[in-house]
Amino acid sequence: MRPTYMLPFARVFLLAGCLISVAGCGYRGIIDDFGTSGYARIEGKVTRADATPLANSGVSFSCGPNSPDAFGWSVPTDATGRYFIDIDAPGPVTVPASGALSCRVSAPHDAPPIVSVEKSVRFSTSADARPLTIVDLRLP
Repeated sequence: MRPTYMLPFARVFLLAGCLISVAGCGYRGIIDDFGTSGYARIEGKVTRADATPLANSGVSFSCGPNSPDAFGWSVPTDATGRYFIDIDAPGPVTVPASGALSCRVSAPHDAPPIVSVEKSVRFSTSADARPLTIVDLRLP
């Protein structure tokens, strides 16, 4: 039978091991050993039907084929309703020979989308030469 005083020490070591594992991943989460398959930039403006900006809200986007390879995240809009997305396509996603992936941009990001636009977005193999795609959204 194990002495009961050892149990708290085992918990401490287990907790310390978990913290070290999480800290080693950095703020971006799990390290991706596959690298980046392409680079792009999407920017635009979100406005309401009356032409006022959707300020300090956000948009979300998703690029690539359906699961499991689709990727995306959300970005905020500024005080004028503008948003900027620098995309680093993860390595497992294959950018086709055309250099473009289908991407869907939706607003707002923190609720069911009211407006969503799908567009072909060009990708480059160089982060310094990100092709720009403009996607403006207008809420009904």
